[in-house]
Amino acid sequence: MNKTGIRMFLALGLGLAVATSTPALAQEAKPAGASKQEKTKKQKQKTKAVTVGTQIKWLADWELKTAQGESFRFADWMKAKKEDVKAGKVPRLIVVSFWSCKCPWQNAWDPEISAIAKEYRDKGVRVLAVDSNNPRHESKQDILAYLKQNKLAFPVLMDPGNKLADRFGAQTTPHIYVFDNQGRVVYTGAVDNDGRKKRPENQRKYFLRDALDASLSGKPVPQASTKPMGCSIKRERRTQP
Repeated sequence: MNKTGIRMFLALGLGLAVATSTPALAQEAKPAGASKQEKTKKQKQKTKAVTVGTQIKWLADWELKTAQGESFRFADWMKAKKEDVKAGKVPRLIVVSFWSCKCPWQNAWDPEISAIAKEYRDKGVRVLAVDSNNPRHESKQDILAYLKQNKLAFPVLMDPGNKLADRFGAQTTPHIYVFDNQGRVVYTGAVDNDGRKKRPENQRKYFLRDALDASLSGKPVPQASTKPMGCSIKRERRTQP
Protein backbone atom coordinates (compact mmCIF):
# COMPACT_ATOMS: atom_id res chain seq x y z
CA MET A 1 0.00 0.00 0.00
CA ASN A 2 1.43 3.38 -1.03
CA LYS A 3 1.54 6.44 1.23
CA THR A 4 -1.68 7.90 -0.22
CA GLY A 5 -3.53 4.65 0.51
CA ILE A 6 -2.22 4.55 4.07
CA ARG A 7 -3.41 8.11 4.71
CA MET A 8 -6.91 7.29 3.37
CA PHE A 9 -7.07 4.10 5.48
CA LEU A 10 -6.11 6.00 8.66
CA ALA A 11 -8.60 8.77 7.91
CA LEU A 12 -11.43 6.27 7.44
CA GLY A 13 -10.44 4.46 10.60
CA LEU A 14 -10.48 7.63 12.68
CA GLY A 15 -13.80 8.62 11.18
CA LEU A 16 -15.34 5.28 12.12
CA ALA A 17 -13.90 5.52 15.61
CA VAL A 18 -15.46 8.97 16.15
CA ALA A 19 -18.78 7.86 14.67
CA THR A 20 -19.01 4.76 16.82
CA SER A 21 -17.83 6.46 20.02
CA THR A 22 -20.19 9.47 19.79
CA PRO A 23 -23.41 7.54 20.63
CA ALA A 24 -21.65 5.94 23.58
CA LEU A 25 -20.60 9.35 24.86
CA ALA A 26 -24.13 10.62 24.39
CA GLN A 27 -25.49 7.65 26.33
CA GLU A 28 -23.02 8.30 29.11
CA ALA A 29 -24.13 11.95 29.28
CA LYS A 30 -27.83 11.05 29.58
CA PRO A 31 -27.81 10.07 33.25
CA ALA A 32 -26.11 13.37 34.18
CA GLY A 33 -28.69 15.31 32.15
CA ALA A 34 -31.59 13.35 33.65
CA SER A 35 -30.20 13.89 37.14
CA LYS A 36 -30.05 17.63 36.54
CA GLN A 37 -33.64 17.68 35.29
CA GLU A 38 -34.68 15.63 38.30
CA LYS A 39 -33.03 18.13 40.66
CA THR A 40 -34.78 21.02 38.89
CA LYS A 41 -38.11 19.21 39.17
CA LYS A 42 -37.57 18.60 42.88
CA GLN A 43 -36.68 22.24 43.42
CA LYS A 44 -39.90 23.32 41.70
CA GLN A 45 -41.86 20.91 43.86
CA LYS A 46 -40.52 22.43 47.08
CA THR A 47 -43.30 23.69 49.30
CA LYS A 48 -43.94 27.39 48.97
CA ALA A 49 -43.94 29.50 52.10
CA VAL A 50 -47.36 30.20 53.59
CA THR A 51 -48.50 33.73 52.74
CA VAL A 52 -51.65 35.81 53.19
CA GLY A 53 -54.53 34.32 51.22
CA THR A 54 -53.02 30.82 51.27
CA GLN A 55 -55.37 27.97 52.14
CA ILE A 56 -53.72 25.67 54.69
CA LYS A 57 -56.41 23.03 55.05
CA TRP A 58 -53.59 20.48 55.07
CA LEU A 59 -52.86 21.59 58.63
CA ALA A 60 -55.99 19.74 59.80
CA ASP A 61 -54.13 16.47 59.20
CA TRP A 62 -51.36 17.40 61.63
CA GLU A 63 -51.09 16.25 65.20
CA LEU A 64 -48.40 17.50 67.58
CA LYS A 65 -47.67 17.07 71.27
CA THR A 66 -47.39 19.80 73.84
CA ALA A 67 -44.20 20.26 75.84
CA GLN A 68 -46.00 18.35 78.61
CA GLY A 69 -46.69 15.41 76.28
CA GLU A 70 -50.40 15.94 75.59
CA SER A 71 -51.64 15.37 72.03
CA PHE A 72 -53.13 18.23 70.02
CA ARG A 73 -55.00 17.71 66.77
CA PHE A 74 -55.57 20.72 64.50
CA ALA A 75 -58.56 18.86 63.08
CA ASP A 76 -60.46 19.46 66.33
CA TRP A 77 -60.53 23.16 65.44
CA MET A 78 -60.37 23.08 61.64
CA LYS A 79 -62.93 20.36 60.90
CA ALA A 80 -65.59 21.50 63.33
CA LYS A 81 -69.25 22.05 62.53
CA LYS A 82 -70.46 25.59 61.86
CA GLU A 83 -72.85 25.45 64.79
CA ASP A 84 -69.92 24.64 67.09
CA VAL A 85 -68.09 27.71 65.81
CA LYS A 86 -71.16 29.90 66.40
CA ALA A 87 -71.58 28.43 69.85
CA GLY A 88 -67.97 29.30 70.68
CA LYS A 89 -66.94 25.67 71.14
CA VAL A 90 -64.13 26.07 68.60
CA PRO A 91 -62.19 29.20 67.65
CA ARG A 92 -63.01 31.52 64.80
CA LEU A 93 -59.38 32.51 64.42
CA ILE A 94 -56.18 30.62 65.23
CA VAL A 95 -52.83 32.27 65.93
CA VAL A 96 -49.74 30.11 65.43
CA SER A 97 -46.53 31.65 66.74
CA PHE A 98 -43.24 29.88 66.09
CA TRP A 99 -41.51 30.13 69.41
CA SER A 100 -38.33 29.69 71.44
CA CYS A 101 -37.62 29.76 75.15
CA LYS A 102 -34.07 31.00 74.60
CA CYS A 103 -34.67 33.86 72.17
CA PRO A 104 -34.53 37.32 73.87
CA TRP A 105 -36.94 38.71 71.28
CA GLN A 106 -39.43 35.95 72.01
CA ASN A 107 -39.00 36.39 75.76
CA ALA A 108 -39.75 40.10 75.41
CA TRP A 109 -42.91 39.39 73.38
CA ASP A 110 -44.25 36.55 75.52
CA PRO A 111 -46.18 38.87 77.90
CA GLU A 112 -47.89 40.61 74.96
CA ILE A 113 -48.77 37.32 73.25
CA SER A 114 -50.10 36.00 76.56
CA ALA A 115 -52.17 39.16 77.01
CA ILE A 116 -53.62 38.71 73.51
CA ALA A 117 -54.43 35.06 74.25
CA LYS A 118 -56.38 36.10 77.37
CA GLU A 119 -58.10 39.20 75.96
CA TYR A 120 -59.24 37.61 72.70
CA ARG A 121 -60.24 34.20 74.00
CA ASP A 122 -63.87 35.15 74.56
CA LYS A 123 -63.93 36.64 71.06
CA GLY A 124 -63.15 33.27 69.52
CA VAL A 125 -59.36 33.43 69.18
CA ARG A 126 -56.91 30.73 70.26
CA VAL A 127 -53.12 31.11 70.40
CA LEU A 128 -50.65 28.27 69.90
CA ALA A 129 -46.87 28.40 70.14
CA VAL A 130 -44.76 25.95 68.15
CA ASP A 131 -41.18 25.16 69.12
CA SER A 132 -39.29 23.94 66.04
CA ASN A 133 -35.77 24.39 67.36
CA ASN A 134 -33.14 21.69 67.40
CA PRO A 135 -33.22 20.02 70.86
CA ARG A 136 -29.46 20.47 70.98
CA HIS A 137 -30.14 24.20 71.06
CA GLU A 138 -32.98 24.04 73.58
CA SER A 139 -34.03 20.83 75.24
CA LYS A 140 -37.45 19.87 76.52
CA GLN A 141 -36.10 20.40 80.04
CA ASP A 142 -35.18 23.98 79.09
CA ILE A 143 -38.69 24.55 77.76
CA LEU A 144 -40.44 23.05 80.78
CA ALA A 145 -38.28 25.08 83.16
CA TYR A 146 -39.14 28.27 81.26
CA LEU A 147 -42.86 27.46 81.24
CA LYS A 148 -42.79 26.79 84.96
CA GLN A 149 -41.16 30.14 85.64
CA ASN A 150 -43.27 32.09 83.14
CA LYS A 151 -46.98 31.37 83.30
CA LEU A 152 -47.90 31.68 79.63
CA ALA A 153 -51.53 31.81 78.53
CA PHE A 154 -50.97 29.55 75.53
CA PRO A 155 -49.72 25.99 75.03
CA VAL A 156 -46.36 25.20 73.43
CA LEU A 157 -46.41 22.46 70.78
CA MET A 158 -43.29 20.52 69.87
CA ASP A 159 -42.26 20.26 66.21
CA PRO A 160 -39.60 17.51 65.99
CA GLY A 161 -37.33 17.93 62.97
CA ASN A 162 -38.84 21.40 62.32
CA LYS A 163 -41.21 19.82 59.78
CA LEU A 164 -44.11 22.18 60.46
CA ALA A 165 -41.81 25.21 60.41
CA ASP A 166 -40.53 24.07 57.02
CA ARG A 167 -44.09 23.56 55.73
CA PHE A 168 -45.03 27.08 56.80
CA GLY A 169 -41.73 28.61 55.73
CA ALA A 170 -41.31 30.12 59.20
CA GLN A 171 -38.02 31.91 59.77
CA THR A 172 -37.94 33.56 63.18
CA THR A 173 -39.11 33.31 66.76
CA PRO A 174 -41.62 34.71 66.88
CA HIS A 175 -43.10 34.35 63.39
CA ILE A 176 -46.87 34.86 63.52
CA TYR A 177 -49.56 33.28 61.32
CA VAL A 178 -53.26 34.04 61.73
CA PHE A 179 -55.89 31.96 59.93
CA ASP A 180 -59.55 31.11 60.28
CA ASN A 181 -60.88 27.64 61.08
CA GLN A 182 -61.24 26.97 57.35
CA GLY A 183 -57.50 27.43 56.91
CA ARG A 184 -57.52 30.83 55.16
CA VAL A 185 -54.46 32.85 56.20
CA VAL A 186 -55.27 36.50 56.98
CA TYR A 187 -52.02 37.72 58.55
CA THR A 188 -48.33 36.82 58.71
CA GLY A 189 -45.37 38.57 60.30
CA ALA A 190 -44.50 40.30 63.56
CA VAL A 191 -46.45 40.84 66.78
CA ASP A 192 -45.85 44.59 66.61
CA ASN A 193 -43.08 47.00 65.67
CA ASP A 194 -41.60 47.28 69.16
CA GLY A 195 -39.65 44.10 69.86
CA ARG A 196 -37.14 45.93 72.03
CA LYS A 197 -39.86 47.81 73.93
CA LYS A 198 -38.23 51.17 73.37
CA ARG A 199 -40.73 53.00 71.16
CA PRO A 200 -43.03 55.63 72.67
CA GLU A 201 -46.70 54.67 72.67
CA ASN A 202 -47.59 57.01 69.78
CA GLN A 203 -45.08 55.22 67.51
CA ARG A 204 -46.16 51.66 68.21
CA LYS A 205 -48.03 49.63 65.63
CA TYR A 206 -49.96 46.66 66.94
CA PHE A 207 -49.95 44.45 63.85
CA LEU A 208 -51.36 41.30 65.43
CA ARG A 209 -54.07 43.04 67.43
CA ASP A 210 -55.12 45.08 64.38
CA ALA A 211 -55.28 41.90 62.28
CA LEU A 212 -57.46 40.14 64.84
CA ASP A 213 -59.79 43.11 65.31
CA ALA A 214 -60.27 43.54 61.56
CA SER A 215 -60.81 39.83 60.88
CA LEU A 216 -63.28 39.42 63.73
CA SER A 217 -65.22 42.41 62.38
CA GLY A 218 -65.24 41.02 58.85
CA LYS A 219 -63.04 43.83 57.56
CA PRO A 220 -59.81 43.67 55.51
CA VAL A 221 -56.66 43.53 57.62
CA PRO A 222 -54.98 46.95 57.36
CA GLN A 223 -51.45 45.53 57.12
CA ALA A 224 -51.82 41.86 56.32
CA SER A 225 -48.13 41.06 55.95
CA THR A 226 -45.20 42.46 57.92
CA LYS A 227 -41.57 41.45 58.30
CA PRO A 228 -41.12 38.97 61.16
CA MET A 229 -38.54 39.97 63.75
CA GLY A 230 -36.67 37.74 66.16
CA CYS A 231 -34.08 34.98 66.40
CA SER A 232 -33.65 32.50 63.58
CA ILE A 233 -35.20 29.06 64.06
CA LYS A 234 -32.38 26.66 64.92
CA ARG A 235 -33.23 23.91 62.46
CA GLU A 236 -31.93 20.38 62.50
CA ARG A 237 -29.56 19.49 59.69
CA ARG A 238 -30.79 16.77 57.38
CA THR A 239 -28.60 14.43 55.42
CA GLN A 240 -29.19 14.57 51.69
CA PRO A 241 -30.47 11.28 50.16
